[in-house]
Formats: sequence, C-alpha cells, structure tokens
Amino acid sequence: MSASPLLACSPGGSVKFIASPETMSLNALLQNESFQQLRAKADHLARLADDFPGYNGILSNPIADGELDGVLRLSGNIVNSLDKIVLLRNQLQNAEHQAISQALEPARHVRMKRVPKKTGLHACHKCDRTDTPKWRAGPHGPRSLCNVCGLLNAKREKRHMSRCPPRPIDT
Repeated sequence: MSASPLLACSPGGSVKFIASPETMSLNALLQNESFQQLRAKADHLARLADDFPGYNGILSNPIADGELDGVLRLSGNIVNSLDKIVLLRNQLQNAEHQAISQALEPARHVRMKRVPKKTGLHACHKCDRTDTPKWRAGPHGPRSLCNVCGLLNAKREKRHMSRCPPRPIDT
C-alpha cells in the first residue's frame, strides 16, 4: 500500500480520487475510503462537541435533542466505519492465508506420496513372473505365487481335496 492517500474527503463528505486506483487492490481502496470517511465524521463530531454549550466548563443552555441525535448518528457511523475496516482487513488476511495454504498444498502432496513397492526383488516360484497385481500363497508359503499361478494352485488343491478327502489319523 502506498503512503499517500488515494482518496480525499471534503468537509461535505464527498470522496474524490487523488491518484490512480490501479496501484491498490479493491480491498485496500475500500479500507482507505472507510478511513477517510472515519476521519471526516470524527472531525465533524469534534466540531459539534466544540459548539456545544458548556463545553468550556460553563453550562448555560441545555443541549437540544436534535444536536444529541446528530452526535449519536455520527458516533454510530464512526463505529460502522471501524467495523467495515476490521471486516475488510480480516477478509484480506483470510485471502492471504488461503493463498499461502494453496501454494503449500502441492508441496505437501508431493511429500506425502507413497514410494511404490519394489516387486522386482521377488518372483513367482512357478513361472518366475516379477510383476503381478496380487501375490498369493502357494506351497512355499505366503506371497510365493503370482496372481494367476496362485488362483490355479488354489483350484488344483480344491479339486484334489474333492477327489481325495483327508483320512482321519489312527492313533
């Protein structure tokens, strides 16, 4: 954000541009506008307070209801301007945090990738195949046969078991 204000308020409350608005974001422009309105309303409130009877310590006439209503409205406008500035600042911070987290997200994704298993270290005991979607148990233990050989072996064992049921052991 530049040091010189881009917006100026006249005592009547109108706002005019001093510099080109392309140098600031919309959020920054809105914050700057709210600050300028806040300053103008605070100055107007200070002038009203100076004009109140009894401001200098001497209360000559009571303050009129209309004057108090005007001060109350100005005070409410000042609070609204401050709320708007806080809201805009929070939106900007949230957008910055979101941009940072999105920038870091691909880096986290890369770090969290799994290292693929090295299947070349072991081969099927029947056909010597090294790559298979699933390793199956065989006569040499778990993960000793490739998917095809494991399925064929299981089918063979099933057929063998149906032909030759196990005999009870006599003791």
